[in-house]
Amino acid sequence: AAFSLRSVTAWSNHRMAFGTLRLALDEKELPQPYVWGWGGGVTLAQLHLARLQGCQTVQISSDERRRKAAEDLGIDTIDRAEFKDLRWDEKKYKTDPDYKARYKAAEATFLAKVEEKTGGEGVHIFIDYVGSPVIRATQKALARQGVLTTAGWKAGMRVWFLRAVECIERHQHIHTHYARYSEGVQAVNFAEANGWLPTPDERIYDYDEVPQLAEDYDAGDFVYFPIYRVNE
Repeated sequence: AAFSLRSVTAWSNHRMAFGTLRLALDEKELPQPYVWGWGGGVTLAQLHLARLQGCQTVQISSDERRRKAAEDLGIDTIDRAEFKDLRWDEKKYKTDPDYKARYKAAEATFLAKVEEKTGGEGVHIFIDYVGSPVIRATQKALARQGVLTTAGWKAGMRVWFLRAVECIERHQHIHTHYARYSEGVQAVNFAEANGWLPTPDERIYDYDEVPQLAEDYDAGDFVYFPIYRVNE
């Protein structure tokens, strides 16, 4: 599933997002787009793909091992712990002053990091498979004519935005789910030609350790692609 599910999903979503960006801004106007993503296996594959296409890429993750895996692929990283309170909750924002203060401080830190790393341009393609907790900050981080793209909703599927703001900023929102057959073929061909392949975790579980693998996965104790062996 490391390739057949995650990488193929990444290919389809990036194909739509990057193509949409290029409809708005061609290579002369924007030679090296900034492509950022909230950390995860599909996001890593998508950022690696963008990196291979010459984009300036950033992966955001609080897990040191995941940041190292991204850096090994030439992807810049940011520790999400720098803005650990960046978890949007509209109800708490309106009723809990302490939460509101902590959230605003975290959002300001995050947006300052975006400003610093993009030279004030903002992010041209932001990959978001998290959803509700980061939607407000993600939208604020987008450049004019930027693209917010997703094929998942790990921490919340209900999101909102002000249509007037998104229209004025010419933001585009891309939604995909897995891929078309032809995109799967394209993904395989590109991977074989360009070395666009997932790196399995170092630990290989024996078959009788699959229950432990499931427990570790549920606890988040893995890097990106845990695997097990069936035979010696």
